[in-house]
Formats: sequence, structure tokens, C-alpha cells
Amino acid sequence: MHFSVLWILTNLLSATMGTTIGSILKNIWALPIAIVSYSIFIWRSMSDENNAIQKMFNIYDDNIRIVSNNILGVIFNVPYVLDKLFIVLLIFLFISFVGFYRQTKKRFLYLAIGLGCIGIIGLNANYLKTSEQIFTSQYPDVKAQSYKIISYDMDIDFSKNFKNQATLHLKIENNIDHIVLLLDQVFHIKKITINHLPVSYSFTNHKLILHTFQKKGDEVKIDILYDGHLFMNNDVGAPTFYVTKQAINLPGNIFYWYPTVPTIGKSQFTIKTKSSIPLYTNLQQKTSSLYEGTTNSISFVAGEYKKINHNGKAYIIPKVTDFHRFTENLDDMLQSLSKKEYPKEELANIKAENYQKVIVGFWPGYERYVFLNNDTLFVNGLNF
Repeated sequence: MHFSVLWILTNLLSATMGTTIGSILKNIWALPIAIVSYSIFIWRSMSDENNAIQKMFNIYDDNIRIVSNNILGVIFNVPYVLDKLFIVLLIFLFISFVGFYRQTKKRFLYLAIGLGCIGIIGLNANYLKTSEQIFTSQYPDVKAQSYKIISYDMDIDFSKNFKNQATLHLKIENNIDHIVLLLDQVFHIKKITINHLPVSYSFTNHKLILHTFQKKGDEVKIDILYDGHLFMNNDVGAPTFYVTKQAINLPGNIFYWYPTVPTIGKSQFTIKTKSSIPLYTNLQQKTSSLYEGTTNSISFVAGEYKKINHNGKAYIIPKVTDFHRFTENLDDMLQSLSKKEYPKEELANIKAENYQKVIVGFWPGYERYVFLNNDTLFVNGLNF
């Protein structure tokens, strides 16, 4: 369907541009001017710059030059519709040019159509710019030496947008007057209670600060309800972290999609999920919607995947990926890993293949190629 949309709209636009220029000039220069005018769109499609506005002016596929995400597929969401609406508005804008030039009795009508198209294009561009989510990887440092997250209970709805009812059980190790957790600012806090009582909090710069006095030895139960529309691009405009009906990509050690303190160590997780597509994670699947495990961080992925069992390991890789080529490239990559990038114990376990699952995810290329989380090796699909 995506190809059909592109084929129809780009051909209509080229035909409209050619007809408009030919109707106005009516001389030998019409053809070269039409070709040069249309070539501007071709030039734009070859650029490496790929933010929301630049994508709008790319009338072809947005990822011709950008290394994109082959796990996600094409998502027919609001930005996609608005992106293609821009081409439709351009077509009507060129038609209004012809009408204004040729139909003298209806010039005000065609002028109104042209100005209307320009106005809608402006509103369209403003919405795409202001609604674009870009991952910067600039999380603040948080050290929690006065408390420890013992366990999490989560009830997560992946079925449309993201919604999570998270319960955190903390053990207080020193007297404190606040608790600091990291959570990406893209989410919206709906409600927070501590031991079933409301609590004052602030949420800025990815830091969720709960203003509460707790004594050493206290056990604290924090309930956090939050949600959000998540479709985040990396710094070159490729979809990176997202929750849609067709695909999910939430690597927990890179993108803080649940309240956490990265340096706090392992916690026990019990997670109930609601999803219309199969989920893959580093936790153990107990039922079709229940996952449990003890780990440093949790990750969920879903989308255009296939599962292959080979030599006692489960490989969850993109459907378009050749398995034998993938394993060859993965072996070469793992052997080239450096001690400068990985802790000694983790590197030893990776090279000894002490894992049972290999899951391909997607995250910015400046992060580590792979990371080991319990029995699961996560691999950046950007490198395959």
C-alpha cells in the first residue's frame, strides 16, 4: 500500500507541475524549467537531513538515504497522513495557479484555493514540527545510595498508546526527604501515591522527584500511573523507540520507559501486559500476558520478527534478515568487542555464549552494539 500511495501521488504531482508550467509559459523553456523544478524534490530526497519538516518535502520514501528500521515496517499514523497531505495540497496549489492565470473571471476563487492550500501547509508543518519526538540520550545522573528498589509490579497496555500502572517496592537504607527516579519526559504522569497516600512530586528533565520523608528501615510502596503516545526518532530522523499496534521497541537500559535508577542493581519484576501482537523480552514468559524475572532492566520488542531455534538458542530477528548471514556477522561482531566498552564479566559471558536468547532491537548507533541482560543478548539491528 505504501508503494501505491507514493507512486500515485508523485506521478500526479509531476504531471500537475508539468501541466502548470506548460500552461503558463507556452514556449520551448517550459520543458527544461519543469524538469529542473521537479528535480528539486529528487535532490531533497537524497539529503541526509531528515527531521519532520525535511521529511515533508521528501515526496518519496523518507528513508532513501537514512539507515532506517527494518523491524518497524510502514506505520500509517497521523504524521504519515499529514506528510502525504502535503503532496495533495501542492497538487491543488499548482491547479490554482493555472486557474488564476487562465480563468480571469474566477481569479478570486482560485486565489482563495491557493491561499487556503498555503495556510493548511503552514499548519501541517507546524504540527509535524511541534509533535516530533527526538531521542537525545541525555539523561541526568542519579545515584540512589539511600534506597533500593526491591521489586516492580506492572500492568502495561501496549494495545494502542502506552499506559502503565507501576508499583515499586522500596527498602529505605538511610533517612531521606525525597526519592528520585528516572523516567523519560515523553510520558505524562496521571497519579502517584506512596503507601496509598497522595504525594507531592516534580517531573522535569527526565527526573521524577517524590517529596517524602522516610526513615531508615522503612518499606515503601509507590504506585505510579502514567501514559503517553510514543513514536520517537533518533538524531537522524529514523524511528527508534515506539509503541504502536504493529510494533514495539523499548530497550530498558537505554531508554527509560519505566521509573528506574540505573545504578541500583537487580530487581524482581512481575509484569502483566495487554497487546495485540507477540512480545519478546528478557523476562521469562509465564502465560500469554504474564512475564517475570530478576534483572537490571527490562526490554520489550515486537513487530516484523521471526523466531528461529538453533543450537539450543532462540533467535528473534527481523523477517527480512537471512539467518545464516546474521549469525556469521554476529560471530564476527562479538569477537571484535573491546574491553574498553564492556565490563570484564559481561564481555566474558558474551564471548562464551552464556545466553539462551538473541533479540534484535533498535537504538542509536553511538550506543553499544550489544548488551547482555541475564540469559538474553540484545543486538542493535542498525548493524545488520
